[in-house]
Amino acid sequence: MIALLCLLWVLAAPPGPTEADPATLYPILEEAYRLYEAGRFDAAIVAFERAYAASPEPRFVLNIAVSHRDAGRCARALADFDRFFGICAACPQLEAARTVLADTQRQCTPTIEVRTHPISALITIDGDARGSAPLKLALPVGPHVLRGRRNAHRR
Repeated sequence: MIALLCLLWVLAAPPGPTEADPATLYPILEEAYRLYEAGRFDAAIVAFERAYAASPEPRFVLNIAVSHRDAGRCARALADFDRFFGICAACPQLEAARTVLADTQRQCTPTIEVRTHPISALITIDGDARGSAPLKLALPVGPHVLRGRRNAHRR
């Protein structure tokens, strides 16, 4: 869906002063979108980077960010969103990109629930105390060290 939306932006946007010749650019973009739709995200990223090299337009960086996200590389996707917003002060994709970024941030920071037995164990994640179980919290996608420590109980 995002790819098709971005394709419409590419085809509907008037040429800018830095754009490559459409006869050069469009075959690259057609390949990039075909690869994206086929789920070949790494190859699509390479093609979008080629398009960006031919015509440094923010919309291509947005497609790169979405491709990284869909390939499961959240950190890289978020870095490319930062790159997009750094070069897109008032481009036509700005509002839509904010929506896609918010969706990506939700996808890249899932909520987990920690339960322990016995209840009320102190939970640390990556060395930081987060509270007592049961506990719900959002974590960025990636490896984390979770530890639970039982409170001392006297009988």
